[in-house]
Amino acid sequence: MSNENTQRLVVVGGDAAGMSAASQAKRRNPDLDVVVLEQGDFISYAACGMPYMISGAVAESDSLLVLKPETARKRRGLDVRMRHRVLGIDVKRKVVQFEDLEQGRNDELPYGSCVVATGAVPIVPSVPGVNLDGVMTLRSFESGLVIRKAMADHVPKRSVVVGSGLVGLEMAEALTSLGSAVTILKRTGDAILGLYPELAEVVAEELARNGCTLLMKTALEGLEGTDRVEMVLGGGEVIPADFVLLAVGVQPASDLAREAGMTLGVKGAIAVDEHMETSAAGVFAAGDCVDQVHGVSGEKVFVPQALSANRQGRVAGANAGFVVAGSSNRLTNPPVYSTFVTKVFGLEVARTGLTMADAQRVGLDAGIMAIKASSRAHYYPGSAPLHVAVLYEKGTGRLLGAQMVGSDGVAKRIDTFVTALSAGMDLEAVSRLDLAYAPPFAPVWDPVLVAVNVAKKRV
Repeated sequence: MSNENTQRLVVVGGDAAGMSAASQAKRRNPDLDVVVLEQGDFISYAACGMPYMISGAVAESDSLLVLKPETARKRRGLDVRMRHRVLGIDVKRKVVQFEDLEQGRNDELPYGSCVVATGAVPIVPSVPGVNLDGVMTLRSFESGLVIRKAMADHVPKRSVVVGSGLVGLEMAEALTSLGSAVTILKRTGDAILGLYPELAEVVAEELARNGCTLLMKTALEGLEGTDRVEMVLGGGEVIPADFVLLAVGVQPASDLAREAGMTLGVKGAIAVDEHMETSAAGVFAAGDCVDQVHGVSGEKVFVPQALSANRQGRVAGANAGFVVAGSSNRLTNPPVYSTFVTKVFGLEVARTGLTMADAQRVGLDAGIMAIKASSRAHYYPGSAPLHVAVLYEKGTGRLLGAQMVGSDGVAKRIDTFVTALSAGMDLEAVSRLDLAYAPPFAPVWDPVLVAVNVAKKRV
């Protein structure tokens, strides 16, 4: 292999993690030849914004495109090659094999280091009828555009959303806002989004208040229709539908890594170390295709999220660049805390850390306490009920997780709990925080403090 080829970083996949890796590597080493191979038509888009693009809350679809190929080439000096599908990675010869979909030819590209950022793919249930027209998944930007166009051409009278995760709930709201009657199928009988039952009930009531029908313990059994979907079979019921969104979750797109002999971890995700390096020397991985360490339990988890994908990409790109440069410097990727926040009609719903099921699985003796408080001073306009649940370790009082549901002030308050978890704080330490107070923003005793003070009494 020539010296020129050893000075090349090849990035497989051009979404959040891939472009973060490519940009970080080039920024740290401007002389590095960075090639990005992307099989689709878009790079670096805001996938989390797609339900709002479909509903029309985000008017222009192009506003979700964070970075366009021509901009990456001209301003960042990256060799971005669109419509290039990677066929394999030969870790012994250090080459990436690909197909140029435009030219209809196969070729290979030697590398000095490589970053795999293949993301995740939607899980499609193995039931009859999933290939009927009107049955879709939402993951890629292309799929978002297809659904948006379908809604513009014809708003379905009756929609069924299979799955009650973040995408399922956000799309239920989007479809409802367009005028479609929505039914949500939840396969299990456990609480929505892993929430404490008291908080989950608030979310269920909000769905019902906005016209959504939530069917618990209702597994998808099949779909029927002549050409287009007409009926959904689930839980022994027949549900009329002219649009079905399959939102039962995602799985890591790790086939390339597996075929190359790289070790896989949790749920088939690519196993990586703290530097985002795989079991193949000089090959790194980042984004929704990898596993990572949970900051509370210390276990490896598969938690596909936007922030962690971008952060992992930066770490992987920097370290891949160090390999090419012959440097021993290495960046370390921080743990994750399974933090999320979402909007369900008029509610903000957030969670961080472990759930009770998580704590029990890893052998922690956990307790949970839920309270209801006011989001602002009770006399100030706009004050609303805010439900908070705090998970803690019995005996030690160590904070393990938190959940919040309300119409006002949830989205940023959850960050207080994330910060506390990151610092390894217990309930006593959190209760001593000097949180900001003013009537338009919080009561004197913020709901965060109320929740931990009540939980302290249980410890």
